[in-house]
Amino acid sequence: VRLLNDIDLKGRTFTPIGGSGTSNSFRGTFDGNGHVVKNLFINQSGVGSTAFFGRTSGATIKNFGIESGTIYCGDKSGGLTGLSSSITIEKCFNKAKVISSAGQCGGLVGQIGGTNTITDSYNYADITSTAGIAGGIVGYAASATTMTLTNCYHMGELSDSLGRCGLIGFYNTTAENLLVTKVTVNNCYATTAIKSSAVTDN
Repeated sequence: VRLLNDIDLKGRTFTPIGGSGTSNSFRGTFDGNGHVVKNLFINQSGVGSTAFFGRTSGATIKNFGIESGTIYCGDKSGGLTGLSSSITIEKCFNKAKVISSAGQCGGLVGQIGGTNTITDSYNYADITSTAGIAGGIVGYAASATTMTLTNCYHMGELSDSLGRCGLIGFYNTTAENLLVTKVTVNNCYATTAIKSSAVTDN
């Protein structure tokens, strides 16, 4: 898919691409071609896997931005993508507020798994979770995840009920059955820590 123009969604309620609260996934390549979506409004409070792309699997999203908006959602949700597996994100940004009634939410990605790369991308919006885990770029990295973040940044307020907030909201460093495979962070910046728990855990 190649976007040919900016899109203004003012006055409209958007339904996430790839499903919200379903087992559907966007599996293709989305090239925003340098364009943006403005006034994104998603009203799926309590519904998991909610974002502009609700679920993705093996997808590539590039050259795209969400310029403004508000997303009401449940768990595993975010600004750009919600529940994602083996995703590539390049030159993307999110400026839409994410307000989750559950946990595992992020500015770009809610929950991530598989093998992933996020490059030259940023979140410049507040992320709020009434439960645990709020991440500037990624909310939660699932078990066996390999993830590389390069030239990314987050600026905005992060808040949740457990204090699990960071550039990456949380990934397990103690439960052996939930350990990630590898997380690499190169040349990134955040107004909060890289990860919510102690630096020694990393």
